[in-house]
Amino acid sequence: MTDELRLQGLRGWLILVGIIVVMSPLRSIVEMAWTYPSMFRNDEFVGLITAGSEAYQPNLRTVFLSEVILNLLLLAFSVWVAFLFFSKHYRFPGMFLAMIGFSLLSHILVTWGYAVAAPWIPVFDPETLRAFFRLIVACLIWTPYMLVSKRVKLTFVRHRKADYQLVTG
Repeated sequence: MTDELRLQGLRGWLILVGIIVVMSPLRSIVEMAWTYPSMFRNDEFVGLITAGSEAYQPNLRTVFLSEVILNLLLLAFSVWVAFLFFSKHYRFPGMFLAMIGFSLLSHILVTWGYAVAAPWIPVFDPETLRAFFRLIVACLIWTPYMLVSKRVKLTFVRHRKADYQLVTG
C-alpha cells in the first residue's frame, strides 16, 4: 500500500476533527435552547430589550438580536461544514477554519457589544473566558493541521475543477 493510499480517508486526527464537526451544531442547539428561554424568563432582561418599557435599552436589544442572528448563522454554517467533511469536499479545510474563526470573531463582537451596551452586566465571567480560550486553542491547533497535513490534502479532494475536467475532457 502506497503512502498516499494509507493517508487517504477519515482516519487519524481527522476522527477528532469529525467529532468536533458533528458536535458543533449539536452544541449550538443545546446552548441556544438552554440560554435563550432562561433569558426570556427573566423579567428584568425582557424589560431591557422591550421597546416602551421603563428599563428599555435599545443598544442592548441590538446586541441581543445580533447575538441571536450570529448564533443562527453559525449553526447553519456548522451544518454545512459537517456536510463538506463527510462528503470529503475540497473546500472543507478552509471552511472548517472559517467556522472556527467566525466563532471566535462573533464571540468577541458579542462580548464587546454587551460590555459597551450594558456595562453593569459582568461579561468577562469565567465561562466567557473559557470559551475564548477554547476557541483560541482550537485556532492554534487546527490551523496548522489543516494547512500542512498530508492526510487533509489527500482526503479532501472531491469536487475540484480538475476532477470535472478529467471526466469531461
